[in-house]
Amino acid sequence: PCAAIVASSHVAMWAGGGLETGLYMLLITAAVGLLTRLAREDGAARKTALACGLLFGMAYLTRPEAAGLFGGAWMLYVLLGLFRRERGRRNAAICLGGFLALFAPHMVFRLVYYGYPVPNTFYAKTGLSLAMLKDGLRYTGDFLLSHGVWALALGLAAPFPLRTIRRRAVLLPIAVVCAALVYVVFVGGDIYPYGRFC
Repeated sequence: PCAAIVASSHVAMWAGGGLETGLYMLLITAAVGLLTRLAREDGAARKTALACGLLFGMAYLTRPEAAGLFGGAWMLYVLLGLFRRERGRRNAAICLGGFLALFAPHMVFRLVYYGYPVPNTFYAKTGLSLAMLKDGLRYTGDFLLSHGVWALALGLAAPFPLRTIRRRAVLLPIAVVCAALVYVVFVGGDIYPYGRFC
């Protein structure tokens, strides 16, 4: 993974681009890493669960689509069977609480002050149409073509035996990556080149 990051012209382009891209990538990667750790370690500390929720909350404050990624990743964490255990239930609740501590006040403020749940730029740039889907597919396809080896590695990693909880935990980062790419397709990509959204 480190070699993939260093070798990526897309990451190099946006690392110093002055936008929220680098911060968002850092927060989502750290949050998903902690959630995967929670899934792999039955006795993971409460601090890990709280940090995971707070990191997802900070990612939401950076880019609003992080709320959807959190919701999907958190539900997958629960569905992996961890919710049935005492520690799994506790960690799921703590993680959710950490996220809601940042998400809820911001969302209430946004709804009261602006009257809309996401920034105006979201409404200005997106809209479900065939043209948007085509642009999104082209945008995401260009990204995957330039990073095809890593996309192929993700695809090959998915079907390996998932009999244990520790092995099933690998589904969390794979699901988040896939969900993020599907989101990029549906919003039509980005106006900037070099796969910033990806």
